[in-house]
Amino acid sequence: MKIYAILLAGGKGTRFGATRPKQYLRLGGRYVFEYALETLLAQSFIERIALVVHDDYRDFWRGYLKGLKHGQRLTLASAGKDRSHSVSNGLEALGKLEANDGIVIHDAVRPYLTGKMLESVRSILTTHQAATFAIPSTDTLLEMNGDGSIIGSPNRQRFLRVQTPQCFRYQTIRDAFLYRNSHPLLKPTDEFGLVLTASPKASYSSYAVLEGDRRNIKITSKEDMSLVLPFLQELGSNNN
Repeated sequence: MKIYAILLAGGKGTRFGATRPKQYLRLGGRYVFEYALETLLAQSFIERIALVVHDDYRDFWRGYLKGLKHGQRLTLASAGKDRSHSVSNGLEALGKLEANDGIVIHDAVRPYLTGKMLESVRSILTTHQAATFAIPSTDTLLEMNGDGSIIGSPNRQRFLRVQTPQCFRYQTIRDAFLYRNSHPLLKPTDEFGLVLTASPKASYSSYAVLEGDRRNIKITSKEDMSLVLPFLQELGSNNN
């Protein structure tokens, strides 16, 4: 089994309020996307990485990749109209793969990615068809109707907050996208959820949930930048 990766860096970040997408902002003297990208490149078992970017930034990436060590393991793919189309483009950019090859999918705006996480992904794919990292919900939850009325307060112990990286056997994620293509009204927010939707419950035993990390923050606001920076500095110190 060979392992490949898709790094999603194509978001436009319009809600963030910055002059450019958040993955291109500087954080601790580096671009946000560099943290995850460099961690992926540092794993020699990852054969190739599809970097999904918006076409407006193609020229930036062509220049950036020229001076990048191990840049030959990267291939550019165009961001789609939504997340699913972006991942699909990333899969296509990786070329012909075997059914049991592993695919790792990660968000570039989750900079706290570690080699240990990726080793866990590599290991779990030897026994499972798909896996995601997730952490417990520590907040009380409310379930609401579309009109704003309250349905109830579910038991938070039954719920987890899903993170990336997520990983899949190639055939599993390919079949999930075939299902999505035949259900155009489906709007999945992540690939593990899509796989669950596309699969009979009898197959859930072949999927796994890995223990996530609260430091693996998805940057969606300026406050998140301040929150994640000390964790990244700590991670850098431990790697030195």
